[in-house]
Amino acid sequence: MNLNTLTEKYIYWNTDNRISKNFYKNLPTGTDLNSKYAIENTNENFYLIQKDSATFFCLKTGIIHRIDHRWGPLDVKCNKELYQRSLDTGTFLVDKHLDDSTFNLMDKKFLYTVVQRPLNDIGKEVVLDIGDGSIDIQFLEQFIDSTREILLHLKKVAENNNAGYTANGIYPTHRVKLKNGQYAWKTFHKWTDTYETMIAKSLEVLLVFSNISVCFQELSAPQNKNVMADILTNARQKWTI
Repeated sequence: MNLNTLTEKYIYWNTDNRISKNFYKNLPTGTDLNSKYAIENTNENFYLIQKDSATFFCLKTGIIHRIDHRWGPLDVKCNKELYQRSLDTGTFLVDKHLDDSTFNLMDKKFLYTVVQRPLNDIGKEVVLDIGDGSIDIQFLEQFIDSTREILLHLKKVAENNNAGYTANGIYPTHRVKLKNGQYAWKTFHKWTDTYETMIAKSLEVLLVFSNISVCFQELSAPQNKNVMADILTNARQKWTI
């Protein structure tokens, strides 16, 4: 994979060429031409092309190449320090930064990054586990606790670099499940938000994610309401740092 290939795919997806019936020969069957993203599979890799970014995933090595115009000037520096803190403490897992550069494309300035997932494992998206019952109340409680741990480090990194906090938020979907059962955080982007804004957005997403997950636990409406209230209260308390 090289940068030229990634930019060509991004340009193709974000111009009139994408309306052609022949765009991307091996797209999954049934992909809508008006979809917000496309997934192109190769032998041991795949591309994810979206309106704001294009990403190449190597399933064999866990290496990810990405171009994105949504980024902040301190992203690389902060992510490098966060990774080092993961090594020093051993309390959380996050992508390792390998390379980066910036370039102009289609009147926008892009950041090109190369990172590697822990254990060389791309991981499984958390949302894929919702329907099988493994995303239960215990999972949500463990997520809240593990999020508090990384928040302590995010805050220290932000303070050290006079940066903001990730606009990604600290969402359940911003982690992947590795083959050994551990969870790893994806690379954080746009270290520009205030702490309060990041937490507020994260609580909103946690509410939606938890509501969907708890629906699979066969609880009554009153039970569901009480569980949701307890989850949010727990998160607010532990994420107030």
